[in-house]
Amino acid sequence: MTKRLVMCLLLAISVCCLGSSPGWARSSQTGIQGKDDRQLVDGPGYPWQSIGRVNNGGRSFCTGILISNNQVLTAAHCLRSRVAGRAWAPASALHFLAGYTRGQYLAHSAVVALTIAPSQPGINKYDNDFAILTLARPVGKTIGYLPVEAFGRDRWLADRNHGQLYGQAGYSHDRAHILTRHAECAIIGFMKSGRVFAHQCDATHGDSGSPILVKRGKKYAVVGLHVASSRRGGNGIAIAGQTLSSGLAAMWHSLPLAYKR
Repeated sequence: MTKRLVMCLLLAISVCCLGSSPGWARSSQTGIQGKDDRQLVDGPGYPWQSIGRVNNGGRSFCTGILISNNQVLTAAHCLRSRVAGRAWAPASALHFLAGYTRGQYLAHSAVVALTIAPSQPGINKYDNDFAILTLARPVGKTIGYLPVEAFGRDRWLADRNHGQLYGQAGYSHDRAHILTRHAECAIIGFMKSGRVFAHQCDATHGDSGSPILVKRGKKYAVVGLHVASSRRGGNGIAIAGQTLSSGLAAMWHSLPLAYKR
């Protein structure tokens, strides 16, 4: 796909996240809690350039994170197709733009495969709302990628004792052409299963698939994946890093053999 065509598709996108998770209240400010604390991330830099837009057929977008040279982590519900009866979109309809800012991007790749987290009986509807996109180009070699920390309730409690705060960054529907971040926000608790947590980062439509980040020393890691906002209170809902880590390990066996590197 030429760069000009990619840009045309970007400009054609006027809606935000396709197929919001069940229970997502459809409001332009859903997920913005009190004062809007989002800040513009204007220009490349670590770790922001590893975050990008996942464009779905020129009709919708969400956020994704590079987690290896050629793999992007995102919310599974973003990959539904409106023109295919809500079936999964074909890989050919998906594109990832790393470090996308105001019509420019650091790297672009088509998607050659999507691997959806397997459903499991008896789990919360958000628990497996994640997917891996396998890219045609290993853009992570030059852009860089972020590790997924096996973050669970015990690590959160330890962090809380030290006053640790977290961050979030994504492409909100009302800031569709520039990355925004909430620099310091809190994780307020885990659901009973321990697989999902609630957070107070300002994230709205389009931010699905965006990372909840922690900075340990000089390095950042993904501790959660934002997938929805609750109807009551507006708290964000994120899949915990521990859930993601175990799920990604299981999904490895479903990846195309040519891209297991």
